[in-house]
Amino acid sequence: GGTLLVGDKIYFTTASTAGGAFSTLQVIDTSTDTVTTLSDTFTTGGSNGGWNTPLYDASREAIYSVALSGGILKWDINTSIESILPNSSDGSAGNFSDPVLFGDAIYYVKQGANVSTNGGSIWRYDLDSEELIKLFDLHDYGAAAASQSGSLSVVWENGQEVLYFLTSRSDGDN
Repeated sequence: GGTLLVGDKIYFTTASTAGGAFSTLQVIDTSTDTVTTLSDTFTTGGSNGGWNTPLYDASREAIYSVALSGGILKWDINTSIESILPNSSDGSAGNFSDPVLFGDAIYYVKQGANVSTNGGSIWRYDLDSEELIKLFDLHDYGAAAASQSGSLSVVWENGQEVLYFLTSRSDGDN
């Protein structure tokens, strides 16, 4: 996964290895030049080895990532407790984009099971109501799986935050 800077600490995830080592959540304290493994069960990313970059929510003092088996992992910085957020899985594993925090919700893309017709879906997890909702189906062009990475971006536009994503065409039902 990528790195996440919080104060003078850099958080990152690692993949599990064929030799049996577990995936981890680690932190580098730049003030002391020390590396600490916080968790050896922080299984983020996708079923074929894609690992997503964690995100930080300053108001909740927590780090989040989409779990390998589905669901959203939470690492509480103050208590060092790891948990899966309630109701945060659609019930299946998959490959996931880097999650983004937009308002009080976490958004991410889950790759579709049939990339020739379904590039995946955009999901929203509300941190207050603990509700997971599928918002939009993405489609690929000519089985090229062009949108399966599901890049999401939050940008300022006309004085407000807006969520952008890529897809080759929209589903007529959405």
